[in-house]
Amino acid sequence: MAKTLMALGLLHFAQSNHASAQSTLEKSLTIWRELGDTWWSAFVLDFLGITMRRQDQQASSRFFDESLRLAEETNEKWILAYSLWNKGENELYLKNLLEAQSLLDQCLEISQSLGDRMLQNEALRALGEIAEAKQEYTRAVDLYKESLSIVQELHDITNISVLYFNIGRALQLAGDNEKALIYFRDALLHSQQVGKRTGVIRALAGLGVVSATKGEVTRAVSLISASQLFFTKFGVRLPANQLQWIARHLASARAQLGEEQSDKASAEAQTMTLDQVVRYALSANP
Repeated sequence: MAKTLMALGLLHFAQSNHASAQSTLEKSLTIWRELGDTWWSAFVLDFLGITMRRQDQQASSRFFDESLRLAEETNEKWILAYSLWNKGENELYLKNLLEAQSLLDQCLEISQSLGDRMLQNEALRALGEIAEAKQEYTRAVDLYKESLSIVQELHDITNISVLYFNIGRALQLAGDNEKALIYFRDALLHSQQVGKRTGVIRALAGLGVVSATKGEVTRAVSLISASQLFFTKFGVRLPANQLQWIARHLASARAQLGEEQSDKASAEAQTMTLDQVVRYALSANP
């Protein structure tokens, strides 16, 4: 029964039905606790923490803390690495970068000793985000590339385009716009190939940022304005730092182009279909 409830809770979570996920996972957790099973209790607690993160951060953090405490009691490396990853991700979410790095470094070390490539990938990607937040962009690129090599090895088509975008963004922030353009373009093409609309729109914004830095201000305003429209239309949510990065470059491009021409470029771009914007984005790229 506990495993059935847990599986159902994870299904609700995957469907973004967080209220049902929370209720079902809590029932599963109650049974695991009654059975005295610390391993499965730790596992379910992590998902409860993720489920509740946006609505009740304090409760969410308590779940991650308890999961890690129980994982340490099991003396089993995999559940310990898994709980370290989840708590590390949560500290990153809270912008506690030093604590997040310590936890994720531990997760990476254990997952490497176990040969668990999936956990290694998650730790490397999160450590890349920490390096990026610390403005250590070259380090971020290296970590993201390590993560990319693993998802390619695992044929994880969902996350390949995410890593292409992350590498492109870190390269752009480091000032290497030519290489950034290549990775944003790869992110766009791969997202198109696997039918990942979110990835397509995000890559369009990245290409718009590169255009802004290269002085192609009409193209920049067009691509970023169109991407922002599609973000809203399709309910795409980006992290605040990425939204600010995009908005900053749009403002710069608009300032250079002038209000009248900017408004014209933006209005024209927002009449285009997503496929038309993609063709436009690729038209000047190799």
